[in-house]
Amino acid sequence: MEFSTWIRKRIAGEDVSLGLPKEQQNLNGLILEEAIAFHIAWRERWTTALREHREDEFDAAQVSNDTLCQVGEWIYNEGKSLAKYPEYERFRELHAKFHQCAGTIVVSHQKGHFMEALATIKNELMPLSEEVGLSLGELLEASKR
Repeated sequence: MEFSTWIRKRIAGEDVSLGLPKEQQNLNGLILEEAIAFHIAWRERWTTALREHREDEFDAAQVSNDTLCQVGEWIYNEGKSLAKYPEYERFRELHAKFHQCAGTIVVSHQKGHFMEALATIKNELMPLSEEVGLSLGELLEASKR
């Protein structure tokens, strides 16, 4: 399956395998499929909390911080060795933008702007999620050249 098709299906919630051995998905310790699955699970966990009006379950400052999740820790540690690739910077920036957007959603929800928060998830966060995944694939591709 083509990578862009796979990532779009994963972001949409389909549980499909990329079909590449883990060794070919390895980016200095970050396994592509695992990283995408982790980020999707994290996104779903907090969007479910928002839908269920458990607005205090997540702290906006923590959600906004792109260094605290597993992928963010990798970006600023093991992943730094890939900084020579322009795809690394694009991935880093998109990942940070994803977290900033998520933090904004948490703040909106905590202020009682539930419909605005849900609209931002649909119109901004989900497309960003896809961009982050695609950019990670581009980084993997660049690192294998």
